Amino acid sequence: MSEFMAKKVAVLLNSGGMDCFLAAEKYASKGWELHSLYVPMSSLSNRAQRRAAKRTAKLFCKTHKKGRKMDDWACGLGSGKRVIAFPHTLTYVHFVGAMYATYVGADFIITGLRPEDVRSNFLDELSDLMGASSMTPKPLFVAPYMYPEMYDVEED
Repeated sequence: MSEFMAKKVAVLLNSGGMDCFLAAEKYASKGWELHSLYVPMSSLSNRAQRRAAKRTAKLFCKTHKKGRKMDDWACGLGSGKRVIAFPHTLTYVHFVGAMYATYVGADFIITGLRPEDVRSNFLDELSDLMGASSMTPKPLFVAPYMYPEMYDVEED
């Protein structure tokens, strides 16, 4: 990368899973500056996930931040049901990622979402909603497993 070309900066929504590891490896190898963000999606998030997220961040990211655990009411534990996460926790994680991207000055948010996890227009709608305020930039999501054609974001 030329010294005159701007480095791409992204927040990696880091669940500790293999998708996040592979995405981090891919973009770090292209010279992107990655900032890892691990957000426990429920009170049931386990120690192994946190350790894996931390390991991915150590290998490929400039920084690693662990978000706060969601309240029990937000993840279904008080409902009498053993729910991994309520439907909007995925949206919540992406909102937190967008806020963190603004904080660290990132232009992109890398997510390991897969097509079977959400509606095909989930990220477009979410980006439109987040960009509705004139006070914040519209986030640019990179989802290599949902949109393979976007996997290789063109270099400047």
